[in-house]
Amino acid sequence: MTNPRFKLYAAAALAIIVLTLTGAWYLWKPAPKVPEVAAPEQRQADDSLVLAKMPDRNAKPAHKIPKGTKLERTTTVTVTPTAGPTPDGKCPDVTVDLSLVRNPDHTRRVIASSPDGRIAKGIDIPVEDAEPPPKEKLWAVGVTMDPFRVGTDPVKSLGAFLDRDVGPWRTGAQIHQVKVRDAEGWGAQVKVGIRF
Repeated sequence: MTNPRFKLYAAAALAIIVLTLTGAWYLWKPAPKVPEVAAPEQRQADDSLVLAKMPDRNAKPAHKIPKGTKLERTTTVTVTPTAGPTPDGKCPDVTVDLSLVRNPDHTRRVIASSPDGRIAKGIDIPVEDAEPPPKEKLWAVGVTMDPFRVGTDPVKSLGAFLDRDVGPWRTGAQIHQVKVRDAEGWGAQVKVGIRF
């Protein structure tokens, strides 16, 4: 007969392990990637402009990009010069300063300013992050094999499993062929684990 105190200790130990693993999963699981979404322009106190953002994964740059590079975003800015034409009728050069900043939610914004004029408007088009993240796959199915019985009878060493992820847990069921003494039959198992 099993000691009742042993059952209590075993249940307490199991509860502590489950709570510890669950807490660890929530603390160290990777944060989901926040998709880039459209955002309006914002004029700042220093007259710089946080550009409007319009994600478009099919956007093309206005210029050629170097071979081997990958376009992440393209930016267009229109500047109204503060200085008029020079005496010879030419417009002065306009310098545009662009800054790419990362928000607390890990999305990015572009800020534009110019010492030669006021940024009239601009558009920031994220290309790479414009499509939604892939849907997480929660199911798994497969075949199992008993490596100790393969040499004697490979077919009788096979089984199958079905797994499902539920939050931090991976649950599943498995069926397999078993041999006890001279009797053969089927066995089944259920399993619970933690994802990391």
